[in-house]
This record gives sequence, structure tokens and C-alpha cells, in this order.
Amino acid sequence: MSKDQMDALQEIFDTQPWFVRIGRRFWGMDPFVVLFIALFLGVVPIVAAVYVLNLGDVTHFILRGTAEAAPCPVDLVGSDQCLEKQVGYGHALNWWPSLSIMMPLAFFFAFTSVQNLQRTFRQMIQDRMFCNRDWHFDLTDQSSEMNRGVFRMVRLIWTCFSLAGLVVALLVGTVVVLDWYCVVHMPLMTGDLLTASGVTIPAVCQDTSGQEVDWSIAAIFAQATQITAPADMRSPSFAMNWGFSAYVYAVMLIELCLLMVYYCYVLALALTIQRLRNGAFDLWLVPKLSSQDPNGRMGFENLEQIFRPCIYVTIISFLVAFAMRIQNEFLRQTDFENIYQFLFQDFILALRDMFTPSVDSFAGFFADLFGDIQTFTSAIDVTGFRDPNSLVGGPLVLIVLSMVTVVLAVILRDTAKEARDRVSRALDDPDKKQAVIDFYGLDEAALRDKLGDMKVWPLSWPKMQQSIRMLILGVVCFVLYQVAFIWAGLMLIQMLKGRLGREVEG
Repeated sequence: MSKDQMDALQEIFDTQPWFVRIGRRFWGMDPFVVLFIALFLGVVPIVAAVYVLNLGDVTHFILRGTAEAAPCPVDLVGSDQCLEKQVGYGHALNWWPSLSIMMPLAFFFAFTSVQNLQRTFRQMIQDRMFCNRDWHFDLTDQSSEMNRGVFRMVRLIWTCFSLAGLVVALLVGTVVVLDWYCVVHMPLMTGDLLTASGVTIPAVCQDTSGQEVDWSIAAIFAQATQITAPADMRSPSFAMNWGFSAYVYAVMLIELCLLMVYYCYVLALALTIQRLRNGAFDLWLVPKLSSQDPNGRMGFENLEQIFRPCIYVTIISFLVAFAMRIQNEFLRQTDFENIYQFLFQDFILALRDMFTPSVDSFAGFFADLFGDIQTFTSAIDVTGFRDPNSLVGGPLVLIVLSMVTVVLAVILRDTAKEARDRVSRALDDPDKKQAVIDFYGLDEAALRDKLGDMKVWPLSWPKMQQSIRMLILGVVCFVLYQVAFIWAGLMLIQMLKGRLGREVEG
């Protein structure tokens, strides 16, 4: 790309509306700086909860064997009918892993993906993958069709990204703020849970089905009528409870907003590529037939630096949602003292039965598995998913994974296919054949050979079938979480077999 063309492309990005320039400046932050800031913000509540406040190891007593977690009466504490349940912040999978480990990594890849947009356009223009309808390439002339088309395309991406992101951020922010207001703030003001008898419930908090007995409520209401806590448990002060919960919810609000806004960027880019494929912007997207890509993607490998990070963000988003799902199930169960017992019991059983296989062990294991699945699924109704973790986690997996799969499996593939077919149709048109030959600088036979070798899947990993399997497996693991334990056990066994096999061969 000549210097004039580089300057013209930079001017196209720099002359966008003011809100687009603000958005580009924010998303232009160094991904490593974003990673460090997010890690710091997530580590602070862990250190404070475990070493400063009494929020790291919070326990309360519940009745064993009930359908839903219910407080244990004081006179039954110490008997076999009561279970001391661990709900401290330091052991809550829906909080500290998401805020301190997984979400910072997601932001690193998200910012990388957004920043690669301009690099990708620069490389694609340098590779002459854009042209006007007459098969001419000229970006330096601001009055040319190509210059105007690229300007409109960039403006559409960032305008949709900015406006949709603003709307989504407001919606997510409203959900999180209302959740904190009803679950933490109002109970603090009234001195008891809103589900207690005689408590006046505000209009915005009428739906109290999401008020799980989690770490925050157990810590704040250690002496409340609905919570039976150990006699020696020290409860933090009102100010500490209020400030700590407000900080954690604020971090969650910011991180969830950023995550969902990023997927607005993915959606905006997908819609723009779809319009470009249909011939909008007075531009044609064509393959780079001189590409040396070993996978035969003919220039469309440039899009990988945008969508490969998106795959990583999606995988991390599933892990966040899965952690929320596991935590919610643990809070409803009455047979486990802590999250680790609940989390690893079926995983350990799966490994044991796999290493010591027998007909009886497999039959017993799968009988227990299907029995537990039936129990868990029958206990989950529509109201059970109104709590904030499921409200965020469910759509996060089902919508985000579906959207990304559609983007990769349909829009990108069809765009590459249409670009290939566009060149092929032009070669069959006597009026356009010479213009195509002049554009590429190759003879007709060479062009047709290149088109025949072109692959229309732009990603080296995952392949299209792998993407579909990832989507199906993600949804199944989210709904029937025990499947994830079995799958993890199988993957571990395969890894061990592969390593042992290499050592034996060596």
C-alpha cells in the first residue's frame, strides 16, 4: 500500500462522528493495560474478603434433604438434620473466578479484536481485496466510489457498535443495579431479608425469587431471622457490608457491560460484512488470488485476527456462565457443605468408574447420573432463572455462542464464497473478463485454477464442524452440567494416554 493510500485510510477512520472517535479511543487502550486493571479490580475484593473482612469463610445452617435450601432452626443445630453450608465470598465460583481471572482474559481478547479492525482493513486494502463495480482500485481520490464506500462501511460498523452498545449497557446496568438494590441495599435498610414476613417490599423488588441464600446475604444477615449462623461467627459492620457489596456489584456491572458491548461490535461487524457481501457501499469484496496462505483462504485469512479473539472471548464467556450455573445449583442443594464437594463429586466418580470399569459400576454411575439430572431439571422452573446469575448466564451462553457461530459459520463463509463466485462470473462475462485479468495481472487459466483451489472457511481453527460441536456441547453442558464433568474426565484421560504413549515410544 502506498503512503497516499495509507493516509487516505487513516483519514477515513479519523473523520468519523465524534461519538465514534470517542469509542475508538476507549477501545484503543493497550489490551495489557486493560488486563492489568481488570485483574487488580478483581483481586481487591478477594484480599479484602479473606484477609480484612469476615466475608471469605461465611457459613450458615440449613436443613438436610429438603427440595430447596431452608434455614435450620436453632434447636436443631448440631444434629444430623442440619448442614453447615459454606457460602463465603472466597468460595463463590460465581464471583471471584469471574471477576479476577476469566473476565480480565476476556477483555484482553476483546480489546485485541476491536483494535485489529483497522489493521485488517489496511491489510485487505493493501492486498487489493476491494474494488468498485468497474474493477478499479483507487482509495486516494476522496471523490471516488471506493473512498466513499469504505468511509460509509467504517461509519456503519462504529455507529451500530456505539449505539447498540449504549442501549445494551443501559439494560445490563439496570438489571445489575436493581439486583443490588433489592438483594443487598433494601434488606440492609430494613434489617432483614425481603422474603421475611412483615417486611414492606418496594415495587421494583416484588419478584424476590432470585434472593438466594448466597455469600452476601449470609454475611450481611448473620443474625437475621431467616439465617441461622454459627454462634462464633463475627459479622462485619453495616458500613463494611454496604461498601463491599457496592464495590463488587460495581465491578460486575462494568465488566458485564463491557462484555455485552463487545458482542455488539461483533454483531455490527457481521451486519456490515453481510451488507458488503450483498454489494452495498458501491464496493466489491474479492479474493486475493496471489495469496500464499497454506489453507487456501485467498486473503480472507486477514479476518482471522478479528474473529480468532472472538472465539476466545466466547469460550471464556461460557466458563463464566458455567461458574454461575454451578454456584446457583450449589446454593439450592442441601447435601453438600461446600462448593468443592458439589463440584468434584461426580467428576471423581466418573474418573473412578473409567479407571476401574465394570458393568455394575457403569450401570450404577449412569443410573445416578440420570436420576440426578431428573432431580435437578425438575427443580428448575421459570422463576428459578430470574436470579441475576442465571439471568446473565443463560442468555450469555445461548445467545452469544449462537451469534458467534452464525457469524463464523454463515456470514464469513458465504462472504468468501460470494467473493469467489463474483470473480468466476466476471470471467464468464465477455464485457468484464479483461477488466478482471487486468485487475489481478494473471491470465484466465491461472485465475480459474486459483479460484478452484480457494477454501471458503476463513478460520484455521476452529473449523466449521468444530464450531457446531462447540456450540452444541456448550449448551448441553450448561443445561446438564454433569455432562461437563464427564467430558472433562474423558479429555483428561485422553491427555494422559497421549502423554504416556509418547513416553513409551521415546
